[in-house]
Amino acid sequence: MACPVQVAKPFTKAEIDCFLAADLPTAYWMIRKAAVCISFDGGLRGAELCGLDLANFEKTAKGFIVKYTAAKQDGETTTPTFLLLINRGSPQHCMAKKVGNYFEKLKLSLGELPQSGPVFYGNNTENSGYVKQPMGQHYLSQIGKNVADFFGLQCIRVHR
Repeated sequence: MACPVQVAKPFTKAEIDCFLAADLPTAYWMIRKAAVCISFDGGLRGAELCGLDLANFEKTAKGFIVKYTAAKQDGETTTPTFLLLINRGSPQHCMAKKVGNYFEKLKLSLGELPQSGPVFYGNNTENSGYVKQPMGQHYLSQIGKNVADFFGLQCIRVHR
């Protein structure tokens, strides 16, 4: 008899808001907050998050316009766009601000950012900055588990 596959429940909006409001200023948590904001607000899956390019982020007065490549099961690809809106009424929950903070910290660590290239870079635990090594799909796929650990939620096997 086969064991039933357990699937992790998605985070609630309240859990995401709690995570974003938490005072976690290290590079380790800043990158995770940015990834959560982008994937939650844009509805991105792991492969789409991994495939993001700096060239597809446009900063505007309203927030960040983000384009990404979405693949369908039949092999067709599309290029959806979404706006990561600045929330002036609730800055501790503002997803555009969390992404902007990550980009600022990334610039401080790596110098001027290239016009094009990976969005997510590995963090340096010694100085709480980033290194010029893009985060791979494996590390990006672990972010949900990292957030679950933050909340002390039961870990369920992560399926990719």
